[in-house]
Amino acid sequence: MAPHPVPVSWNIVGAASVGVDDQGNLGYDLEGDWKINRLHVTLRSIWRQENFGDDEREGYWNNRVNASYRYSRKLELGVIARHDDDTSFALPYAYWHPTRKLSLRARPNNQGDYRYDARYMFTPDMWLNLSHDYQTNISFFSRLNDEINFVAGYRTGGDRFDRASVGLTGSSLFNYDISWRLAAVFQENEIGIEGFARTKIKPGVYGFVEASTTDTAFTNFNSGSSSLSSVGMRIRLGVSYDLAVSENGIGPATRGTVDPSRGGVTGYIDASGLANPGELKGIPVLVDGREITRTTEGGKFFVPALRKGIHAIEIDAGELPVELVTRKRSINAEIAPGALTSVKFSVEAEYGAAGRLTDASGEGLANMTLVVLDARGTEVARTKSNEFGYFRIDQLRPGHYRLKQAGDGGHEDKVLKSFEITNDYLFGVDIRLP
Repeated sequence: MAPHPVPVSWNIVGAASVGVDDQGNLGYDLEGDWKINRLHVTLRSIWRQENFGDDEREGYWNNRVNASYRYSRKLELGVIARHDDDTSFALPYAYWHPTRKLSLRARPNNQGDYRYDARYMFTPDMWLNLSHDYQTNISFFSRLNDEINFVAGYRTGGDRFDRASVGLTGSSLFNYDISWRLAAVFQENEIGIEGFARTKIKPGVYGFVEASTTDTAFTNFNSGSSSLSSVGMRIRLGVSYDLAVSENGIGPATRGTVDPSRGGVTGYIDASGLANPGELKGIPVLVDGREITRTTEGGKFFVPALRKGIHAIEIDAGELPVELVTRKRSINAEIAPGALTSVKFSVEAEYGAAGRLTDASGEGLANMTLVVLDARGTEVARTKSNEFGYFRIDQLRPGHYRLKQAGDGGHEDKVLKSFEITNDYLFGVDIRLP
């Protein structure tokens, strides 16, 4: 039997620019994106001569390459290479989803130090996270109802005190739009209580109240630089303003947003055109391999206080609704001091079909190869029936498809079945051969 040709899909995009300012200082940008079947390579290189565009700006050189191979939706392997004025490395990384409930990840951060993450989804409303880099964090989340969540966490290692917390969070209180948190904290053989509530007073203006019996609540909830002591109850009231504006909307104004030596990223998950994209809130957002924040309603996110240079901005695609896939998992974004960089992650829906192949008597036909053709007649997938005649096809986008049986010499016989994928998985694609 002659080998059947493997369909090749590819996409290559590149851009380069070279500039000179009015003082004769030089700079260049080079960006490339190559995608050939399951291999994906992105490149970003930036060089700025000292005082380029600004008499007080330091010169810098920043290069980053990310090469990945996606064996399936369950496994992706890759290499990250980075070279700039402070760091130089080339290290492998891996994403693995052995089951739909368990996901594992190992990836170097911006300095070349590895971060390891594991998540187990007991149900869509209950999960356990474990992460380890310079310290170890364990967190548990359970949605009790539409308004109240149970959370628990433990942190150990690094230069911070061990800390455990148990509490409740929510986005509504007494039928008002109030985000709140109430937790018991255990640290250095002491027990404390911490509470927080925040509500929108008017568009762009928020009021908040914090109450705590710990020394650490008002400095940094995760700082660990202070010990607990009997300080009584402390309460703080305040108002915050959202004044960071970009093409993606308004991001919260923080110290990092207005710090002229730092920049930020604002972005969103673009599911436009999808009839039912599912829940896009709570998707982890990583910067240089480390989870920094999670998306809000509509898949929006904001990351402040980033150093200038190239940073890898990434969403954890394993946490998207199971039918959604990203066109690009990671984006290399240039961060400039005092500015916001906008990024967009486009997602598409991929579903699947399943059925059974039988003979005229209803007996299952085993080990028969079926070819899947799209509406243009292009082969997009192949599958093989199991010992009972059952088969399944994954990674099908909405559209019309036809099933043919693979014949000798790589030729296909007549169409056995036509079907359409809309906005869900399709079952019952059964075929009976005469």
